[in-house]
Amino acid sequence: MFKEELIKFLLSTENFKELDEWYISDFDDKHVHGISYEQGYPMLTDCCEVWMQYPQNTFELINIMSSIRNMMSTNTFPEIFIENKENILTIYCDTENRVRTLINRVYEGEGIEPQLIQRFIASGIEDEKLMFSELFYRSNIDWFKVNRELHSCKICGYYDEEFLPWGLDGEFPLYEICPCCGAESGYEDFTLESIIHNRDKWTKSPKFNSDEKYKKQLVNYIEYLK
Repeated sequence: MFKEELIKFLLSTENFKELDEWYISDFDDKHVHGISYEQGYPMLTDCCEVWMQYPQNTFELINIMSSIRNMMSTNTFPEIFIENKENILTIYCDTENRVRTLINRVYEGEGIEPQLIQRFIASGIEDEKLMFSELFYRSNIDWFKVNRELHSCKICGYYDEEFLPWGLDGEFPLYEICPCCGAESGYEDFTLESIIHNRDKWTKSPKFNSDEKYKKQLVNYIEYLK
């Protein structure tokens, strides 16, 4: 029943201009809100099966899967996600092309300036990649091999596998605060100049000079980048 309703909903999004901003919330209210843990797992399985059929609806499906997992209070995916791991990563890698195609189709013939269309595309790509980052991060699946750089602070070299200051692809800052030096990703490490400036401040700080481990941490990080 849920799978059929989900497909019907996704097909209705073809008429994008007729949708209001609450269209996903309306679906959640009707089909997801109030579900039990036991109901959630088969619904996630249905979502994955439908996702493989309708990758063009990745935006809607990730939102719905997130709502289901929130209702279940779980980070665990059913086995079908592991079986389709490579397909899901392919969909992820195609994000830019998929979003660009969708937005160009939606605004075709509307007379909107190309510069504005490009801003819509850039914003859409960023939004979808952030959604993927949450999907991958809150997961029982090892989606990617651990990339030490992605899990490290660019200022002090602090490393933790649960720390993702620039997301899983390293392209968009999540504005995380480093628990070691206090630098905020996307702000104090946004450019090479800001990294050099703030790293210099860090190496002159009382905390950095209070323990040799901070120097070793930074040296190890710089060596890793070589």
